[in-house]
Amino acid sequence: MKRGIGYACLGLLLGALLYEFGPDGSSDAGISSGIPEPVRSTMARLRSRRPFRRCEAALELGRLQSGAAVPFLIPLLSDTEDAMPLLERPLQGSMMGSRSRAVRECAVAALGQIGAAATPVLIQAAGGSDAEIRRHAVSVLSFSADPPATQFMEGLLEDPDPLLRIAALTSVVQHGRPGKSEAIRRALQDSESRVRTQALVFASAESEGWVYDVLIHASRDADVEVRSVAVDRLGARGDGRAVDILIDRLSDPDLAVRQRAHNSLRLLTREDFGGDPAAWRAGRGTGR
Repeated sequence: MKRGIGYACLGLLLGALLYEFGPDGSSDAGISSGIPEPVRSTMARLRSRRPFRRCEAALELGRLQSGAAVPFLIPLLSDTEDAMPLLERPLQGSMMGSRSRAVRECAVAALGQIGAAATPVLIQAAGGSDAEIRRHAVSVLSFSADPPATQFMEGLLEDPDPLLRIAALTSVVQHGRPGKSEAIRRALQDSESRVRTQALVFASAESEGWVYDVLIHASRDADVEVRSVAVDRLGARGDGRAVDILIDRLSDPDLAVRQRAHNSLRLLTREDFGGDPAAWRAGRGTGR
């Protein structure tokens, strides 16, 4: 019995070692012979059956800033396999929990390191039909300061996909593109609450006079998260005009909004009359 268990354990160990270190399907087929080593051999590992090897190869190509590798990295943007080596998983899980990531995250990191050389291929991928590849290509482009990338991102402000609209707005704001304020204000009217929430975060960082009115309007939004962000930012801006609006929000149907309104009131007034709107009105002599 013990011998059988020993053989079984040995077989599992040998299988795991073969998986980790045996032939893995890496291939340089279709890769130009004019590409120098070590780029060529690293690109070949992008086709490995081992997810962790695909991840390692992608990250190495990013460090090498290989523009030639970009078309081969793009398909990995839809690769959701776990990039942690098989033999590390039990140890990671028992000691500190999994700290792995999907292979596509390695590809995103690599494409970001390659920079402007990746822009044309990323733009092409962002216009394709694969939703996952499209979203991750846009994610990389949104952080690029390359002019063709920032111009392309502006064109996505009205994209049907709300996640791409958020990425486009992020790009316009962080790169200070012309029309930034107008893009934020349009996004505040978006039908998708996630877009409105992100636009509100960006708006609250602006100093223009229109921001106060935007926050007041958003404090009455139909979406809980939008209202929560609005009442939180009203307190952070330190504008005493918001007190009466925040007192009204103490009656909000959502507990999180009521709590944030209370915190904002304490921050603005340096007073605390609890969570009852009537107590605040009485305490501040504004009973209505």
